[in-house]
Order: sequence, then C-alpha cells, then structure tokens
Amino acid sequence: MGHFLYLNMMKVHDVPAYIEFEDKTWRPMAEEWVKQGAMSGWIFATKVLPGGTDTTYSAYSADMFPTWEAAFAVRPPQPVFEKVHPGKKYDQLSAELAKLRNLGRRELWEIVERVEKKK
Repeated sequence: MGHFLYLNMMKVHDVPAYIEFEDKTWRPMAEEWVKQGAMSGWIFATKVLPGGTDTTYSAYSADMFPTWEAAFAVRPPQPVFEKVHPGKKYDQLSAELAKLRNLGRRELWEIVERVEKKK
C-alpha cells in the first residue's frame, strides 16, 4: 500500500483571517507532526477560479500519512498545540476555527503514484 491523504474541503467565512490562522496556528502544528513522523506532509490551498457564490469550497487542506495505520492513528491536537504555541490556550482554538470556516467534506485518498525531488 502507498501513502494516504485526507482531503479536507472548507467553506470559509473570513478568507484573510482563515489564511492567517492556517499559516500561524495550524502550519506549525503540522510541521511538528511531520517532525514526529505522525504525518508525512501537509498542504493548504485556496481556490483561485472558478469563483462566485456557487463555489462549493474555497479552501482545501491535505493531511498526508505514510501508512494506512498512520492515517487512522489518534493524534490529539492539544499536546502539539501547547508545544508549538506555548502560553496560548487550546480551548480558544476550536472557537476561533468555527468562526473562520466549516469543514464541508473530508475524503480519504490513496496516493498510487508520486514523483518527488530527492534531497
């Protein structure tokens, strides 16, 4: 079996604030999970086109995992949040996130083929 990814599709209420949240709050958490080996990668993207009120999802993220087991492993966010954001309160994370976006859909994909640059 290959790598797996959860494709998360978001309906965003406040695009600039949500992009800032992903950059300043969630990206450091994803970096820590990758460093720990719990994830193999993370991507955040915003839709450019098509646009308009009929656009279903305006932001996407992908949580990548090296194995099937890793994709289903429990990763409590609170310990990682507290490690990468010392002095901040985890309880505020959920409340802030709910104001910024709704997770409209989440799909699990298997990565069948991939090409990547060797280091």
